[in-house]
Amino acid sequence: MELRDLRFFLAVVENPSFSRAAEQMGVSQQAISRHIQGLEQSVGVQLLERDQRAAVPTALGRSLVHYAHNILAESAGFQRQVDDALAGRRASVRLGSSPTASTQLVSEAVLSLQRDRGHLHLDVIAGALPSAAHSLMNGEMDLFVGIDNGSVVYEGIERETLGTELYCVVAGNQHPLAQMRAPAPELLCQSDWILGKFLGEVEAGWRDAFVTRGLPVPAPKITTTSLDFCKTILISSPYLSLLPKQLVESDIDSGALSCLMTEGFMWERPIALFYRRNTTFSEATMATIDALRVAAHKYRRALAASAATR
Repeated sequence: MELRDLRFFLAVVENPSFSRAAEQMGVSQQAISRHIQGLEQSVGVQLLERDQRAAVPTALGRSLVHYAHNILAESAGFQRQVDDALAGRRASVRLGSSPTASTQLVSEAVLSLQRDRGHLHLDVIAGALPSAAHSLMNGEMDLFVGIDNGSVVYEGIERETLGTELYCVVAGNQHPLAQMRAPAPELLCQSDWILGKFLGEVEAGWRDAFVTRGLPVPAPKITTTSLDFCKTILISSPYLSLLPKQLVESDIDSGALSCLMTEGFMWERPIALFYRRNTTFSEATMATIDALRVAAHKYRRALAASAATR
């Protein structure tokens, strides 16, 4: 069983056709077919059901998908350690982070690691969970910290809850509702909205909050993956949005934004650490996990202290 055979096999499964897999891998369709046949001969079973339109994994083929991801990711991880050692480079960890989680928890962990393990190189990559899950499975990312919206289960990915994030309805200080501490749901319903993508259960809770009150659910006029763009829209125009309160705390303190306290329109979601199941953690990655857990403990204590003073 060759690593290249496994890469070609996953390309066919993910596309799923020999022609599209060949295009993705930059080889001929005949080369893809040859490697798949060689893989099936080496394991002694058929892995793909083929017809003129698609190639679908058999039961054993589906089982191989998870093993193939792990084998390729483990191989890439070890090769990276070897390359670092031969080149005299510091041990490295690739840590993905969503914008919300990186504001405090990840920053605290990274600074702690730099104080205690100055030899460690950290590559912090901004992103969102859907693409991060793919990077984790492929070994392109070691760890990811982000909001666990719970609406999607990513096969082969483990998660560990580190803390919670509070989402609220946010308005710019020029918005008429910003002058009200807790505007009525009917007024929220009548406003224009800009929503982030991948909100998962937070958006579901937002929709349910209107439905249970017999109100129509507003159709977002703008959707975005950019926090900066969302904040700019809120500050400069009469839109509302759903944002993690901690992420805009400084804007709220400065008076640029307001968190509306309408009853039933605030939601807590877990902040979680995600990693590939059955992965072999390097010493550097384990140190990063430990630092994240310590930072999460401080984060929870700070939230509890803040809640006690309100």
